[in-house]
Amino acid sequence: MAQTKIKNKKLIYTTAVFLLLLVYFLVFETRIEQKEKSKNNLFDYTIADVKTVEIQTSGRVIRLERVMNDWLIRKPRELKGSKPDIDAYLYDVKDLQKDKVIGKNLPDLNLYGLKTPKIVFRIWTTARKNEDQLLTLNLGEQNPDKSAYYAKFENQPEIFLLEIKAESTLDRELFFFRDKEVFQVKSGDVKQITCNQEALNYELNLEGQSWIINSPVSYSNLNQADVKKVLGNILDISIKKFFDDKDAVPVPDAGLLSPNIRIKLVDNKNKAFTLLAGREIRNENQYYARLENANLVFGIDKTIVNDLVRDLQKIADKKKEDEKKLEEQKKKELEKQLKEAKKKGKKDDKKK
Repeated sequence: MAQTKIKNKKLIYTTAVFLLLLVYFLVFETRIEQKEKSKNNLFDYTIADVKTVEIQTSGRVIRLERVMNDWLIRKPRELKGSKPDIDAYLYDVKDLQKDKVIGKNLPDLNLYGLKTPKIVFRIWTTARKNEDQLLTLNLGEQNPDKSAYYAKFENQPEIFLLEIKAESTLDRELFFFRDKEVFQVKSGDVKQITCNQEALNYELNLEGQSWIINSPVSYSNLNQADVKKVLGNILDISIKKFFDDKDAVPVPDAGLLSPNIRIKLVDNKNKAFTLLAGREIRNENQYYARLENANLVFGIDKTIVNDLVRDLQKIADKKKEDEKKLEEQKKKELEKQLKEAKKKGKKDDKKK
């Protein structure tokens, strides 16, 4: 018995040592891989140090500028930028891998598509001495076996290969960089939710830490998770397409003078955020929409809005469901009492 315990202890110790060694080697190997990968990274910057980005392609220039902690689009026109999307873009660009060097000071850039590049990518960063540093990358044609692109930094002699995903990583449509958030409010700051669709009117209010419904019924015993889901879905509504500039759609044509659906959030400072949804967009699973007191028309996901109305109705039906359950419970309790009374009556008859 003692020998068995000793053997078990040895097995445990051996297994523990093996697992520790395995973890060590996995971590060590991962760090080596990361170091090797970082050596081949095209750029070496931190996202916070990037001040300006410019992407130039044939006939188009997109210029992004950081203002405090936000991003603005300066070209092709002044627009609000999407910080999460632009930051993600910069991470993707930073992660691009540089392959082998083709040569230095090669005389004919036309051979590599670098005399007139497909993409000119410029990035201004704040260097350690608080001086702006500009790096300009020129992306040329694909190499003969279509496995990479020829590329070159301006004012540097090397022409090198850049991984094949370089073009799709660097060249994005203007829509990608634009701010697509509809409701500029945090979930924890919302104190009221209203939704109006034709004759249906829903209103939910936050009282203390709990949500209650005031329309179309008044009820406080709600499933809080259902309300949080609805609020989360409202905040997840995003712009799928902008109808401005050349694609502009007049507000009346979009059915937004008398919208079919009106969704409003009110925050704890009584600031209201109201989304109006109009008619369906032809051949798209979207509604035309705009914010109240604004004329910019955009598209929003039709399914999310329809599901929202369905989920609100589910919350409103909670009162009926609970009343029905209570009635059934009372009925069962009454039946139970009647059965017990009958049994007692029979026993009393036997005693007589």
